[in-house]
Amino acid sequence: MKQSGAVHLVASPRPLMRVLVDNGTPRGVGAALTDHIVEEARAHGWDTLRNGELLDAAEAAGFDVFVTTLHRRPPPRRRPSRQPMVL
Repeated sequence: MKQSGAVHLVASPRPLMRVLVDNGTPRGVGAALTDHIVEEARAHGWDTLRNGELLDAAEAAGFDVFVTTLHRRPPPRRRPSRQPMVL
């Protein structure tokens, strides 16, 4: 039997997200995100930055998501394309 020239496409894995966790986030949260690249703010020397400054640093470094435990986040800025997403 002759095989057809069909191509079987295999779905590529999900792209990893680069996640920054702030100093107040319990370490278990980052450890639970095994499918992503998780980095702590203190590992970048950002442990003295305030949230607005930390968010700016995370954006400049190319993070996709910023996880924080603070209830009072800096007010949103008028930049709709702002990265990273704050959780």
